[in-house]
Amino acid sequence: MACADGAKDSSSLISAPNGAEEQVSSAPTLSYINAYSDKVSYAVGEVATITAVGVYSDGTSSDISNLASFSSSDDSIVAMSSNQATAIAAGVAHISASLDGVSRTITLVPFSATITGIELNYTSLSLPSDGQAALIVNAIYDNGQSVNVTAQSTFTSSDDTIATVSASGVIDSQAAGSINITVDYNGHTKLLPVNITAASIDSIQISPIVGSKPLGGAQQFYATASLSDGTTLDITNFATWSSSDTSIMTITSSGEAALISAGSASITADYQGISNSVNFQVLSATVDSISLSLSAASLSVGINGQATLIANYSDGSTEDVTDQASFSVSDVSIAMVSESSGVEGQINTLAIGSSDITASFGGQSATQSLTVSGANLVSISVTTNNSLLSSGINAYFTAMGTYDDATVVDITDNVTWSLSTGAHGSISNSSSNKGLFTNNFSGGSTTSLTVSATMGAINGDLAILLAPGTISSISINPSSATMNTSQNVDFKAYAHFSDGASVEITDIVTWTSSDNSITMVSNGKVDAGRVSSITQGSSNIQASYNGMSSSSSAITVDDGQAPETPEEGDGLTASYFTGNNFNTLTGTRIDAQINYNWATGMAPLGVGDSFSVRWTGKIKGKVTGDCQISSRSDDGFRIWIGGNSIIDVWFPHAPRWDHNYSVSFVEGVKQDITVEFFENGGYAVAELYWQCPGDASLDPIPTEFLFSE
Repeated sequence: MACADGAKDSSSLISAPNGAEEQVSSAPTLSYINAYSDKVSYAVGEVATITAVGVYSDGTSSDISNLASFSSSDDSIVAMSSNQATAIAAGVAHISASLDGVSRTITLVPFSATITGIELNYTSLSLPSDGQAALIVNAIYDNGQSVNVTAQSTFTSSDDTIATVSASGVIDSQAAGSINITVDYNGHTKLLPVNITAASIDSIQISPIVGSKPLGGAQQFYATASLSDGTTLDITNFATWSSSDTSIMTITSSGEAALISAGSASITADYQGISNSVNFQVLSATVDSISLSLSAASLSVGINGQATLIANYSDGSTEDVTDQASFSVSDVSIAMVSESSGVEGQINTLAIGSSDITASFGGQSATQSLTVSGANLVSISVTTNNSLLSSGINAYFTAMGTYDDATVVDITDNVTWSLSTGAHGSISNSSSNKGLFTNNFSGGSTTSLTVSATMGAINGDLAILLAPGTISSISINPSSATMNTSQNVDFKAYAHFSDGASVEITDIVTWTSSDNSITMVSNGKVDAGRVSSITQGSSNIQASYNGMSSSSSAITVDDGQAPETPEEGDGLTASYFTGNNFNTLTGTRIDAQINYNWATGMAPLGVGDSFSVRWTGKIKGKVTGDCQISSRSDDGFRIWIGGNSIIDVWFPHAPRWDHNYSVSFVEGVKQDITVEFFENGGYAVAELYWQCPGDASLDPIPTEFLFSE
């Protein structure tokens, strides 16, 4: 057991001169030290805090930051005072933590740059009257760097009777109302609007709900509070965590559990007098091998990379253990690998040369070679999953850098992000969510926005479209499932907009189960929509967002049946062009169906009155047999299924039907489908139908049989 001062207790029996046995102390020895910094690369004048954790011969560990001695390899770059590391000048310094002849060295990289502002982890915040939230403050510099400066910031509430804010940035709500939290760092100020509602906490959910992992590693648990107004609140860092059997699992105040021995333990989270528990199985599997990979084998000086470690277990399972691994570098003057929380495995390049990176976990080690070059950045390419964003939908952007040695590297964390206008939202330069666009667009017509990534004199742009629209319905996929007990199935939620667009919103809806004793569904930030079966029976899963609810998905939990999750589609990828011959691409989105009757000039994405559309993806057989394909169009329309031309009326015409073209399908088997359409002017009609054996009527082809892949 660790003592409060970091010393260790144990005892053994020895023989006294009179033949009796007496108890004497025999303390475990310090085996090694893990050292972590809350900052790795930070600005001159800033202070980093080093934490040293001692691991002892009996397998226990304790914080020894107040016992260890700390030293810097270069006091002119980083000066140490106890465990506080002050950046004096730009450069590289190696910091050693030592105790009882054991030491550990980490690398710090101060930089010289000008602060341009600060960013918070929230742009606005809503809390219940008994809720809490922790603010994170990042300083943004003109070299693209961002540094967590929460500990050095000051926080002020405009009304302490509504909500208070601590010196560390923790907001505690007191009563319903609206306030502003003022955050200041070195003369840079941000205002955070906070709305305290009258909602109360109804229940707490822990995720993962059902799970297992081999012993020797760790498992992060998350706690989410469900509120009386239908919203949720992440309370992971505010709940009181406990384990029913600390010989199997121990758990920290932040919900991270150490998996010590094989067996089952119950993990409980308690908050504001409300609690919930989940069972977790620690397996007896052992680590067979580990696999280390680098995001790039060659990086230019000053560019970050990522090391990822995968553990392969004796039961055939695998796990990403990057956040649990120990890293070492053969030449710390060339590169370093972070073990700090939140940036585990991040590679920081320091100088030209080559170095080996070694990762250790579970008694195994693996090594990869890294080359750090002096290559020059030539161009930046900006990408995102969807260049069309409907109102209220956020998106992450990625920056890929091309160098003069032909390497292409992800430099998202190294660039400075900006928008052509701040009228429709903001894009983050904070280290915790760099490249995240928060969409505040509320215009009545489609508008363009340019997202830019800049490093030095090199700039990359991506033009995206922001589209109006209101959500007309919400659906979840799959619409039904058969599960065995202790099984997980991931569900997705889609918002369907009034203009025909479909957008995945899995992580922003509120998920509910009609019977939590049979199935539970997660609202956690990392596994939203994950349905876990508890015991046999039937229940319904539903998703809600902005006052709208999806249809229910019927879940049957039956150990006597084989698990079955129907594969259901999301629609087709739709590319919209100006001009009636695919002249200029204006945007791409997912259309749930091809079932449109647009008034003059009312097609989406601002394509005007003369436009063209190409839909691509897969179509799945509903039954085995021939289905009759039909279309209604004005103007040109043509279809290919399985590479075969089905309908081709590619000329201007008034609204017309083209009926009963026979296509052979096999139930559950997908075929390629391409549909093209052009509008020459006036009203525009594009509708695609089928009638399969057993169908009573001709119907638009349903979303569930269309796949955007």
